[in-house]
Amino acid sequence: MEERRQTHRYRVDWPLTLVFSDTGHSLRVRGFDLSVSGISLISPERVEPGTACRLKFRIKPEPRDLGVEIQPWGEVVHAEPGDSGHRIGIAFSGLGLMEEGMIRGYLEHVLTGK
Repeated sequence: MEERRQTHRYRVDWPLTLVFSDTGHSLRVRGFDLSVSGISLISPERVEPGTACRLKFRIKPEPRDLGVEIQPWGEVVHAEPGDSGHRIGIAFSGLGLMEEGMIRGYLEHVLTGK
């Protein structure tokens, strides 16, 4: 598989909710890694590439921090079976400036410790 990532990703282990645009169905998943351009998830169900969805998750700079919830739009770009569920890659497609700033700030915090 060709590597398409153009931004650094940081490992996360967060609960997330995917809400599918076409049906309104929601699915609880776990975040695996995060960048300003997208997120990789572990899902109990396969989700087809091309599926549009809204993500709901909290950016938590510190483990005890309640964090800030963001709800960016995204599109599934790949889905592969794995030992602990399906690994799903989602590219953000509707990331607002505020949401992008929060993700950049979080990544800077965890990468530099500042």
